[in-house]
Amino acid sequence: AVLHGQRCLCDAWRCTRGDSRRRRALPGHLLCWRLQPGGERRRRQQGRERGPRQPAQLAAAQLQAGRWRLARSAPPQDPHVCPGAVTPAAFVLHAVPVRLDSSSVLGACLFVLLTLQCPDASAVDLAAGCQELDIKEGTVVRRFRVQDSAARITTIVEQRIVSLKKSNLALLHWTITPENWSGPLHIRTMIDASVRNEGVLRYKGLSNKHLRVVRKGLVTHLPSRPSILHGCDEHPAFCEHHHLQGLTLSDCVLDDSELAVDQQQDLRISLEDAADAKAAGADGVNKNELRTSAEKAVKNSHEKAPHHPAEVPMHARCPACESNGVWLLVQTTQSRVEVACALCTRLVATSNRQLRFVTPRIEQTDETIGQLFTVDVEAGRPIDVHKLVALVTSRDKAISEASIDAQHAINRDCDNFRELLVVHQRMWQNIWGRISIKVKLNPGLRGEKLFEASDELTPEKRVNLILRYHTFELHQVGTWHMLGRDASIPARGLSGEAYRGHIFWDEMFIAPFFSWRLPEVTHALVLYRYHRLDRARDHACELGHVGACFPWQSGSNGREETQRIHFNPLSGTWKPDNSYLQFHVNVSVFYNVWHYFQCTGDMFFMELVGAEMMLEIARFWSSLAIVGRRTGRYEILGVMGPDEFHEKYPDSDRGGINNNAYTNIMVAWLLRQTRFCLKHIISERRRKELVSSMDLTFEELARWKEMSKRMYVPISADGIIQQFDDWDRLKELDWDGYRGKYGADCIGRMDRILDAEGDSTNRYKVCKQADTCMIFYLLGSKGTIRMLRRLGIPFSGELINKNIKYYLQRTSHGSTLSKVVFSDILHEFDMKLSWGMYLDCIQSDVEDSQHGTTPEGLHMATMAASVNMMLHKYGGIDTGDMFEKCPVVKLNPHLPPSIKELRFKLQYKSQWLEIFLSQTLLRVRADPYSDTKVPVRFKDQITSILPGSAVEFELKHGIPA
Repeated sequence: AVLHGQRCLCDAWRCTRGDSRRRRALPGHLLCWRLQPGGERRRRQQGRERGPRQPAQLAAAQLQAGRWRLARSAPPQDPHVCPGAVTPAAFVLHAVPVRLDSSSVLGACLFVLLTLQCPDASAVDLAAGCQELDIKEGTVVRRFRVQDSAARITTIVEQRIVSLKKSNLALLHWTITPENWSGPLHIRTMIDASVRNEGVLRYKGLSNKHLRVVRKGLVTHLPSRPSILHGCDEHPAFCEHHHLQGLTLSDCVLDDSELAVDQQQDLRISLEDAADAKAAGADGVNKNELRTSAEKAVKNSHEKAPHHPAEVPMHARCPACESNGVWLLVQTTQSRVEVACALCTRLVATSNRQLRFVTPRIEQTDETIGQLFTVDVEAGRPIDVHKLVALVTSRDKAISEASIDAQHAINRDCDNFRELLVVHQRMWQNIWGRISIKVKLNPGLRGEKLFEASDELTPEKRVNLILRYHTFELHQVGTWHMLGRDASIPARGLSGEAYRGHIFWDEMFIAPFFSWRLPEVTHALVLYRYHRLDRARDHACELGHVGACFPWQSGSNGREETQRIHFNPLSGTWKPDNSYLQFHVNVSVFYNVWHYFQCTGDMFFMELVGAEMMLEIARFWSSLAIVGRRTGRYEILGVMGPDEFHEKYPDSDRGGINNNAYTNIMVAWLLRQTRFCLKHIISERRRKELVSSMDLTFEELARWKEMSKRMYVPISADGIIQQFDDWDRLKELDWDGYRGKYGADCIGRMDRILDAEGDSTNRYKVCKQADTCMIFYLLGSKGTIRMLRRLGIPFSGELINKNIKYYLQRTSHGSTLSKVVFSDILHEFDMKLSWGMYLDCIQSDVEDSQHGTTPEGLHMATMAASVNMMLHKYGGIDTGDMFEKCPVVKLNPHLPPSIKELRFKLQYKSQWLEIFLSQTLLRVRADPYSDTKVPVRFKDQITSILPGSAVEFELKHGIPA
């Protein structure tokens, strides 16, 4: 699927012969990725053997002619593949078995069906096929050959895009070539609103039918003059279906809601008037009189209008013969969001015969509408099918009504297929000119175990292609089309139905990726939270606190969408779920606001939006904390950390644990940052306005300062930061026993395994993912040491390394984020281990390392974090000290020995920087098209880089000399 601008369009095409039986030949599956050399164009049989645990195994890749190609061969049939379109504007509320707010699949609009008239051809076999994703130009190309039982072979080449210029348009181009046969060919293009949300098997208990068809009709050419619409011999049934025999009023609808005559405009008649006319005819009004009256009105308006010499007399015409396509309007069942889909199909023969104006037959059911083209084809002569699809929702900007604007988009661009494709490809080339990453590896990496399975792809090309693929997918979901949209980036993007399209803490990993490249996307992510600030205030109030508490899972309006029961597929039972107690998501929202400001210096944003959010979050944490009797410090009780394996204490009926170290330390950090913002960043006038409007008192601000110095952090005598209170009382898990029983790669979800055995992770020192170590990930070693010393806890780099290794031994890596976080924080202490874990984590979705989670949706946070680490940890580019009023760009590279060279570009405060690193040199060049200088810090030296100039620094073995 190619997706961007908050839309995803995918499909599954089907081939049939003779009868009505349909067989899915090539589902739109997310897995079975393989890379195919762009120059060799080798065809592979569908049944090629794959490993049982590598459904997404990369097999080959090659950079040639400036193209990066990602190809996938036809996967096996999958009953859970669900074709359709997805947009975050559409959520529906489930009532069974629990209340949930879920994103909706909006309809299959790229449906194409080929039928050959041959009674004895009852089956179709896929002789060969492959699918390529050109990530440089943002296009999907599929090539396949099908053969029926009569040995007739047909070759089909498909090219598909979702326009980067106009995000509501999708383009599909088929080239159909009959190789050894001639005869009639039926081509059916459809819009199907009968699709259901069936992409995640464990959600089968939820309602999956989210759409209700409102109306449908034809997309007609804009008439050049008034005319009466009559049926023809070929389409009498269609005309009868539309309100009045011989008067197809629905095809004239544009904007007006009543019959209007104007000398400068065409006659426009709305669907509502047509429905009223039909009702009136049913009540006894003569239809002929109604038609005569309408004809007279048209004739009178035509007589009043100025005549032109070239004008021909008014005539009757059939809308089905002259239609530009079909359209269908649906409405989500609960949220009442209207979604209109319109399509236009053109047929073009490559020979001298012109098939562009082949008259289609309109076919429709209660939930579908489409066009059926019948053409005579000749062996060896290809036919091109151009299909343009427009998708418009009632929540889009600058629209009148969804169906009207969808039809307008089709009429405007129905003959601009080539222009749309060229502009789309050029825009992607421009994007890659800014965001491309190039890694050159040392030859020694070729012997590493990780790449032994790939005999056609060098490690260097493999790493580069995966990083570019991650970058591509992130820029598919987050583009400038998000500006003005009330949407964020779900945990699985728009590629799957897992987590029902909800927004989690994953933003904290995704936002920095865009803050350095396309900060407008981060701005949109923060505004999504800001628009739900009042709801967060209500949530805090419901919890008995003040301030704003953003929910762990956010959907349409910002209420808490986290389920209170959880299904374990291993045991088949439902268990209580306390994950709504993960209030640390508020740390993520705060962090995104602060990091965005550091990268952009956007004072207008900080004063108008950012400061208010920071203050409300700080106020919530202040009201949640209490002074412990035992410790005499501020404590936070009854919460959950990022680990998720420990949602309560063993044998306790109360959810939550006390004094999660990550939560407490980050709360102390954000309270200090909030006071710093009030005192040093926003203006005096704005500070007074916020203090007055929020009724902030001196006592409250003083409490924040005290909390930032006296938060309680559980820590053992040997320097291990305890994940939470009484962590040391938990049992050690028999890791070797479970690895031997289930396999080393299958124990990530120890919570489900132990629950199926009648036990619980709440009893053991076992983590799903990094929890305490997230402190080192966000603050870095120096920031962590500084923060702990501020809390009165002496700490050192050696203790950080000790803590990392302690928790690494007790982590099952049940989340794809786990390894990328550990790889990030290990790079200072164990580069070999860090690099190995990094190579493993970047293949999380390519290899489906979680054994089945990738088909449910790509892991956007892991993709973003993997790219961030290459650039900001190994590349060493950071915003410097988080406590500085005006941070500089800090240059502190730490290249692994395996990396020979690294090139990339970043944006800092509207200035683009080009970075080159090797084991001996760091060069930073500023973009010449700017009038601002960029301050950079290398070791203890600060240098300002003027536009168009460059500075170089000496490195030794990839680190500052």
